[in-house]
Amino acid sequence: MTTRIVYLFPDTNLFLQCKTLEELDWSVCKDCEEVRLLVSKPVLREIDHLKSKGNDRVRKRSRSASALLRESIDSGRDHKLVRPRNPCVKLFV
Repeated sequence: MTTRIVYLFPDTNLFLQCKTLEELDWSVCKDCEEVRLLVSKPVLREIDHLKSKGNDRVRKRSRSASALLRESIDSGRDHKLVRPRNPCVKLFV
């Protein structure tokens, strides 16, 4: 059996403008079994830069996103599990 995996490369707006990853409605990806969010270095740099720039909302969301991404990096695992099933959503940094 083949696992259907969708790879998504989010930009900074996913972390600053949308709901948290846990709150997003992932059920729209019902045709796949797994969603992998691959965060690139430019996105990491921009989030880090915005922690001290912009308005209060941007700074707060940037710090929250940075903490989430740092947790993923520091966990020693290659990903952070965002959602366990229907579909499974994993965050890779």
